[in-house]
Amino acid sequence: MIPGWRIILIDQVADLNRFCANSLLKSLEEPPQRTLFLLLCQSLGTLLPTIRSRCQILSLNKENEVANELPYRNEATDLLQLARQGNFSRIQQICDRVISGDKTVYDALATTLFDVIYQEALIANNGKSAELWLTLTRFWGDSKTTHLDKQHAFLTMLTSVDNPSCLQSALT
Repeated sequence: MIPGWRIILIDQVADLNRFCANSLLKSLEEPPQRTLFLLLCQSLGTLLPTIRSRCQILSLNKENEVANELPYRNEATDLLQLARQGNFSRIQQICDRVISGDKTVYDALATTLFDVIYQEALIANNGKSAELWLTLTRFWGDSKTTHLDKQHAFLTMLTSVDNPSCLQSALT
């Protein structure tokens, strides 16, 4: 407790719905005096860029040490490169090896893929990577609410890397 300060802790901030995220964004843009917001999320790639841009980021691993490496980073980078090359048979082989029958791993692989694309967008500073990130994260979020099979949704995202506009119809 910090005397005279109000601390607001929001866990799983990436899971906020659009209305809550917009409300939070307003508070971050014009924070009340002596208020500290602590926002927690599993992956920066799933966090809205407008919220992320107003935060100081500290990445921690399970032992609360600063973390540098994302789980499945190499696989996500390889999958993104293979998707851009159109090598979908190799994508399927990597997915089969990494997933090993546990479909919950698709969530971790997807969020790492979003982080890789987000970091790529920051480095390249171009709209194409940012548009790809936004479209894929929206599609992945929508696939959860519509109960689309994770494997199908993940592979659909990878096949759409070169043309993210084909997912726009699924999002509207």
